[in-house]
Order: sequence, then structure tokens, then C-alpha cells
Amino acid sequence: IIYQNPAEVPLSWQDLYSSNSNINSNTNSNTNSNNIASDTEFRQKSAKKGLNLLLTIPTSIVITVLLMGIRYLGILQPFELKAFDQLMQLRPSEIPDSRLLVVTVTEEDVRSQQSEKPRGSLSDKSLSQLLEKLEPYQPAAIGLDIYRDYPVDNNYPKLTKQMKNSRFVAVCQVSTPRDKLTVAPPPEVDSQNLGFSDILLDDDNIVRRHYLSLTPPPGSACNASYALSVQLALRYLYDKGIELKFTPDDAWQLGKLEFKPLEAHSGGYQGIDPLGHQILLNYRSSPSPELIAPKITLGEVLAGKLNEKAVKGKIVIIGTTAESFKDYTLTPYRVKRKLQEIPGVVLQAQMTSQLISAALDERALISNWKLGHETIWVWGWAVTGGLIAWYLRKPIYLILATGVGIIILYSSSLILLTSYGWWVPLVPAIIA
Repeated sequence: IIYQNPAEVPLSWQDLYSSNSNINSNTNSNTNSNNIASDTEFRQKSAKKGLNLLLTIPTSIVITVLLMGIRYLGILQPFELKAFDQLMQLRPSEIPDSRLLVVTVTEEDVRSQQSEKPRGSLSDKSLSQLLEKLEPYQPAAIGLDIYRDYPVDNNYPKLTKQMKNSRFVAVCQVSTPRDKLTVAPPPEVDSQNLGFSDILLDDDNIVRRHYLSLTPPPGSACNASYALSVQLALRYLYDKGIELKFTPDDAWQLGKLEFKPLEAHSGGYQGIDPLGHQILLNYRSSPSPELIAPKITLGEVLAGKLNEKAVKGKIVIIGTTAESFKDYTLTPYRVKRKLQEIPGVVLQAQMTSQLISAALDERALISNWKLGHETIWVWGWAVTGGLIAWYLRKPIYLILATGVGIIILYSSSLILLTSYGWWVPLVPAIIA
């Protein structure tokens, strides 16, 4: 005792012991009663929580099966394509492909040829002069992305010889079930030097797929089996010692690269027409798809402004950018909330660059997982959602955790697309 109140009778050891025993006896009695009640309540809560945890697995399986079934019917396709477009725009920028040169025929170039009476955007005289400027610099291939379903004028016999060059590739259009229009090739060009210009448009008229080859239907004026981009890429790669081969399961092989065509149900596409051999188009990422490669106008070439280094050993693609010819297509990219259009010649450059970059630089092609892997992916996120709901009871915590989970899912999908070219089911996983 440090201090004793003089007015109080000092306690003895016996008094202290008796008082403490009574207090402990009452306290222990109350505590035991409370512990029994608390233990019963704890066991009930634990049993309920354990049951909820066990229900998470079958619930997630049911949700996954329902979602994959709805997806198979094509109900989620519009949403998956929009999500795919957003991911494409978020990828880091790449440098232009210097192995290509795009020669554009502008509106001004078209007007400057009026005295030559051209039957299209490029007259015989201008085309002959252009090829005469290009050929001394020895390009790997020259692609003409302008229709010429008429013979060369008799006044330009030199052009006929120039168009017979094995490095020169012209275009024609194969008739498809969706587009019955067919355009014949130039009569002077051998069938081995032809490529079709047909493109694949989705329901929203956006080009997300790349035609590689198809079988022309009977009666088609164009009998080209390979796309213009394929013909140009094969000529360039042949000089690098790479030839097109086919695996036993009909997959294409360029060097070490193998890629299989899209099927009717592939990734976010459900029930599409798998006509021919088609793959997803991996646009070269940049602020604008038009920045795919160096460009020069027809007028600048004819004025002698062409640099030898820009042509020697490169792929040259000639096409019109004049708006009056309406050779423009929509891309997944947006400018001020509007879908960006690019000229057909730029689209051909994107497709050609995709092939040579994949074969030489091992730049990833965009592909989808097998159905089983996609199902496991969606189921894994369904389980994640179930665990969040099981562990977090307060709505505010549940909302925050779900938001963080969606951010992680979105980021993971972007990384997989950018680094490996894998287009994973994003929308079904978010719903799950």
C-alpha cells in the first residue's frame, strides 16, 4: 500500500482474499454464460459463411455456362467488338514501317491529269512516268491499288512492258456473296502477278479482319487467289529467304510464324462467314492509322523529289487518296469521338506491314484462345466475383472491390493484347 487513508480501517489479507473471491465468482458466472451464447452464435455464423463459400463454386459454374451460351448466340458480339476497339486504341505507339513507301494520287494530282484524259485516277502517261521513276531504284515490289479493267492505250507501248514486270502487282476484285460486284484485272498483267482487293467489313462497316486468300467463284472476272498485301509481302520476304509454306493442318507458315484462319466462332466473333483464309488485322499502333509508312504524292515523284533510299529494296504501294473516288474505309480508331476513315492504299499498307512484321520482327498477330481456355478465363473471374461477395458484406466495400477487380481485368486484357496478341473475353468476364 503506497498511501493509506487514516479514516479507513486497514484491510487484512483475509479480508482482501474473501472480497476478491466473491467478485471473481460472480464475474466467472456471467462470463461463462456470455461465452456459451457467443460461442453458439459464432458457430452459427461460421456454418452459414462456410455454406455461402461452398455455394460460390456451383454458382460461378452456372453463371459461366449461361454467359458462354449467350456469347455463342452472338448477343455479346457488338459489345465485345467495341471493347476490342478501345483496347486497340490504348496500345503504345509504334514507329512507322520504313520498309514500305506509299505513293498517293491526290485530288490535285487528278486535276493535273485532266489534259491526259485519264479513265481513272491515274492515266497511262502518269503511270508510265511513275514506274519509270521507280524502277531504276530497284524496289522489292510495286503494288498498284487502282483498278484498271481496260487495256493500255496504243500510244504507250512502254507501259505494257512495264506492267509485265514480275515485281509489279495489280489488283482486281473477286465477287463475294455479300458484294456481287466484280472488277476484271488489267489485260497486260499475268495471273501470277494479280492480287484481289476485297476487304472484310463487319456489320458496323469497320475493317477488323484481313483477307489472305479465297477461292474465286465461277464466273468471276477476277481469278486472283491471294490478296494484294499477300502478293507484295511474299515478294519482299522471298528476298529475305522466307517462303510461304503450309502445315499438315492447313495453317499458314512464314518462317517461324504459324497462323490459322478465323472460324465461324472465333473469340468475340460468333457466327461470321469464314469464307477463304482470314485473320484479325493488327493495325500498326500510332496516333493515326495513316502514319503506317512514309508517303509521297504522285506530283512530288514526277517532279523529281523521290529519294533512292526510300525506294531501294522497299515495297511501293500506289493508290488514290482523292476523296472524289470514295476509296475510304472505317477503322477501329476514333478522332474526336468519330470513327477514323483511311484510304484504301493505306489499308493495303497496314495489311502488308502486318505480314512482313510478323515474319521478320516476330510482331504478334492478334489471335484468340481456344474455347476451353476462354471458358476457364471467364469462370475464374466469376469465382473472383463470388469470393468478393462472400468476404465483403458492406455495400460500399463490395462496390469498391468490384471496381478494383474490373480495373485489374481491363488492364490484364490490354497487356495480353499488346504483349502477346491475345484477344481474351473481356465483356463476358466483366459481367461474370
